Amino acid sequence: MRFLLLARAMHREDTTHEDGVLSRLVAQCLGYLNRPHVLKEEGLFRIPGSLSDINRLRAAFIAGRDVNLSEVHDPNTVASLLKQYFKELKKPLIPLGSTQKNLLLAMRAKDLPRVKEIVQSIPLDRLSSLQIMIEILAKVVEYSEYNKMSLTNVATSCGQSIFNNMSPVSANDMLLFVIQHREEIFT
Repeated sequence: MRFLLLARAMHREDTTHEDGVLSRLVAQCLGYLNRPHVLKEEGLFRIPGSLSDINRLRAAFIAGRDVNLSEVHDPNTVASLLKQYFKELKKPLIPLGSTQKNLLLAMRAKDLPRVKEIVQSIPLDRLSSLQIMIEILAKVVEYSEYNKMSLTNVATSCGQSIFNNMSPVSANDMLLFVIQHREEIFT
């Protein structure tokens, strides 16, 4: 199941889960980003894309218009759009309160079974979103020889977008830990 959600998101406009629908924006961005020549883009997820293009694409998605990301020539614009989407989520991927606190404690104690238990208790729509983002970020790290995006660089560049309700240090540490242990956490 490791790449099942990512594969679904890449091949369908809307990816349906039991508890909801994965945003068309996320699915299209993942499809665009999950290509070898894009994954090799130096600074992918670190270098910001064109703000005017990000705003134009965001407005088109919000308005429900058809968006053809293949017409976007800057992978950093699509990566920035995806980061912005997660950063602006009204409901954070990791619910506030005891879930977040317990997850941070388990992560800092390197208690992988407890981390898995907490992550698996997250509502399915958020869990699915978290998993597919972790999978695409792990693929970015796999291409670090080309894109210069080591695990630490990815965590620093994306931690606050994925874990938008945590402190920068906690968010970066959490993202680094989850990417490193994604197979154990999501299986």
